Amino acid sequence: MSNDEPNEESNEKPEGEMQQAPQSATVQEPTIITNSENYQVKQKIGQGGMGQVYLALDTRLQRTVAIKVLTPLGQNLSSDETSVDKIDCQESHFQQALAEARLLAKLNHPNIVQIYDVIVSKKQRSESANPVNDNQQQIALVMEYLSGKTLQQFQHQHVTTLIQKLQIIRQIALGLAAAHDNGIVHCDLKASNILIDIDNKPGSGNQGYHPHGQMADQMSAQVKIIDFGIAQASHNGSEQRNEQEVSPNSKTSDSNSAYGSWTSMSPEQLSSNNNEQTIDFRTDLFSLGIIAFNLIAGRHPFATSYGTDSAQQIAQAILDDKPGDAKDIIPQLPLPLAHLLNQLLAHQPQNRPTSSHKVAERLQQIIVALTQQEILAEQTLPVGEDGAILQPEKAKIESAAINEKNEQQEKKPNKFTVMTAACIILLVTLTSLFYQDIFIPNTPKVRHIAVLPPTLSTDSKIADIQRDLVVATIDDAIRQSIINTKHLRLISRTEISAVSDDSSEININAIGNATGATDIITTELSCNNIRCNVILSRLSSVEEASKQENKDGNKKWTVFAQKNWPTQVDGFNEIFNTSQANISALYPDYAETYINSSPINEQDYLEYIELYAKVIINGENNNENLNQLRAVLSRSPYLYAGYSLFREAALNLFNETKDPDYPQQLEQLIQSAPPEYKYSVFQSIDVFYLSLALNQIDSAQKQLNIAIQRGVDSSTLTELKAVLTLTNNELTLAVSHYQTALALRPSTKLFYNLALSYYWLGDFANAKQSLQKLLSITPKMYSANQLLATIYLLEGKLNLAITTYEQVVKVNPQSNDLDNLGIAYSLAGRYQDALITARLAVEKSPNHPTKILNLADAEMILGLTEQARLHYQQVIDLHANEDNLVTQMELAQAYVHLGNNSAAIKSLNSAKKLAPNNGEVAFAAALVYTQAGERLSALSQVEEALATDIGVAWFNLPWFDTLCSSKQFNQLLAKAGNPQRCQP
Repeated sequence: MSNDEPNEESNEKPEGEMQQAPQSATVQEPTIITNSENYQVKQKIGQGGMGQVYLALDTRLQRTVAIKVLTPLGQNLSSDETSVDKIDCQESHFQQALAEARLLAKLNHPNIVQIYDVIVSKKQRSESANPVNDNQQQIALVMEYLSGKTLQQFQHQHVTTLIQKLQIIRQIALGLAAAHDNGIVHCDLKASNILIDIDNKPGSGNQGYHPHGQMADQMSAQVKIIDFGIAQASHNGSEQRNEQEVSPNSKTSDSNSAYGSWTSMSPEQLSSNNNEQTIDFRTDLFSLGIIAFNLIAGRHPFATSYGTDSAQQIAQAILDDKPGDAKDIIPQLPLPLAHLLNQLLAHQPQNRPTSSHKVAERLQQIIVALTQQEILAEQTLPVGEDGAILQPEKAKIESAAINEKNEQQEKKPNKFTVMTAACIILLVTLTSLFYQDIFIPNTPKVRHIAVLPPTLSTDSKIADIQRDLVVATIDDAIRQSIINTKHLRLISRTEISAVSDDSSEININAIGNATGATDIITTELSCNNIRCNVILSRLSSVEEASKQENKDGNKKWTVFAQKNWPTQVDGFNEIFNTSQANISALYPDYAETYINSSPINEQDYLEYIELYAKVIINGENNNENLNQLRAVLSRSPYLYAGYSLFREAALNLFNETKDPDYPQQLEQLIQSAPPEYKYSVFQSIDVFYLSLALNQIDSAQKQLNIAIQRGVDSSTLTELKAVLTLTNNELTLAVSHYQTALALRPSTKLFYNLALSYYWLGDFANAKQSLQKLLSITPKMYSANQLLATIYLLEGKLNLAITTYEQVVKVNPQSNDLDNLGIAYSLAGRYQDALITARLAVEKSPNHPTKILNLADAEMILGLTEQARLHYQQVIDLHANEDNLVTQMELAQAYVHLGNNSAAIKSLNSAKKLAPNNGEVAFAAALVYTQAGERLSALSQVEEALATDIGVAWFNLPWFDTLCSSKQFNQLLAKAGNPQRCQP
């Protein structure tokens, strides 16, 4: 019998960059402006490939304006074009420029340069030999005048903070959003086409800037996008373009490449095949990503770190999809920002953000998170003794120390105090900078985080499918962000669910005490079928717990920080990204991550989140979900979270069925994964658990060493070591590791595993003591009650074991519980019930040798010999090439029942080497020796088994009937409390 267990250096002069002209007393006005009579030219202020720009006075409204006179197309046409073709091209050029001007005139947005007027003129035909030049049509755009600098100039002249840079990028995104809403795509967005208006901010002068060129704390400068829409025109190859304005893949002048600068174009613009691709708003988002990356990092995302790349080399890198990773920009760049930059620079347009509005919203969230870090760190909201979160308006300040501190801060210090404090601050700052350069900074304190499932308010009205997907997306985003952040440890869902009861109330105190959590994350949703309002809270246990504990030893909990935001219910990528941005904002000191994220196709992510909900939330482990998840990962291999999900589902199925196809599928998936995952700590942990499932101890130890090299945290390392030693039957060492882990974080999971180690060690007393501590915290914990019932079963307390297992299988008939219930029935002499239950266990786990062995035993007892022999042989076949304690014990029993006594004793000796003082091994030995006819050895093992707390009821089985003639056997059973065992 057996029972279970990455400096842009521009080589070009961009079309839109304004070149400062020397001031002169007189400027020759272009004919088109002179003829208008409404404008007086002051000076020429800029020139580019598309035209010249003049500073002028609007004589009607007495305002300063900028007038851009577009270069007539005929001046750029090649001499071999026919006159008719040239006239046609000029007309097309004129009409398109006029159409663009009319569109732009409709835009009235603070982040787009405003067009006031359009001036058009046409020369009359003369008798000239060149009718084309005599028939030129001209157009000039009258725009608001900005006295600022281009972003390109600004970057080289000003030092800005990350927040100030993000404010600039956000204003660009807002301008793009206004244009895109009106169907206008820029197609030539670059730093020289962005103006920073310094002097003309209403009522502020230069207040937004320090005298030394640094920006003030608040970004009040106005950002303007210029040359909007002019560069998007494509004229069917009739234009002769400047060499630097043609796609690197272009062969001739009739390429379909759009206008623009090589280093700022999207892949679809640069591609020679862009006639097959749609140029839409997403091409501007790619260019925005280049601007943002360059502004933050100080280099082009597709350039080498040395900044010596030519424009053509950069363009080729864009085509080859070789951007620098945003996480390599600066240390501790916020993860949501890095993810947004990477998403903007996605090679495929469908993998970029869904709109400019979304980009602006996410930037705003990141800005708010950065500016509120210190405030968030000071905000606390108490949790009542009953575990309920108190609302801010109900919170009371109870700490006298805080009040005293506030009173002291209100006292005005004298000048000497101020000077002294300033000197101290300077000294501390210099010292900290010195040490920061020489010594390794202190790592953040490891925090253990329990993430509670998102909950919906009772007034939410949302379809069930949408509800489940939104909940699963937010839950997955939070959990994956925590898993991927160094020094943050996610407490398993199993530990949390073990504390939960049937009520809808969530007891924060109970969860905190049971899991050893330092933080608890709660998410509240209020939804309809269009949008949800999300409240994300970080609850932390009060420091100095010994002073704050209640009479029952419970810690007090406070809402340490909170985020609130709205989200649309149908944009799951956006929900995921926003949720990760906000959970990161709750942990501003924890920015270092294990693995770089990459943008994922929206449809693939939606399919993944559906599977996540099925497998993790609903517990639906089956072949269909596993196959669907593998298909998603084949299409989106950078969906890193999917690998751990696949591992969990596959190994759960393997543990239930022992079907070797599941670990083979997992191994193949890991081998085909992208390098970013394959060289991450997550891959080593996944392979570690795969190796353990296959009982490959050496491979598991190797993966543990790899995980250490890849930076696994000490808490996780301790638990992995404990799991390894427990699986390898190094039970004393396993106990030591679990005791160490408990000292780091007391939790129900660790108490359970410690009890399990004691159980396997045969120390039932300490096992029950650990379980009793655990059950005093969580009385309804399934696995704890199950293990305790198993101990009762081994001790022969059959009534208690049967009652417990019968209650369990009524609610959730798992194969392990059915199997152990069958054993209990056999020990109680209820052999027919044992057979029925054993068959149910094997139906659920048809390739599990333990279940098959117990079925064979029930069949043998009832005289179904042929069936029993087939099942004993199946046990042997399933255990081929395995070497662990359970395997050797089960092999010994199967061999002896088949009459192969020498093979049985050989397996038994292997088991004895692995666990010399284990009571179950002693019982198996007694059974084997009895069946083999070695009476003296059998009696010795009976005595040893009884001495290790194996219950006397185990010797009621018919296998031991032949020992009834032994006086010693009867004495041993009588002493153990069963003198009637051998009575007729």
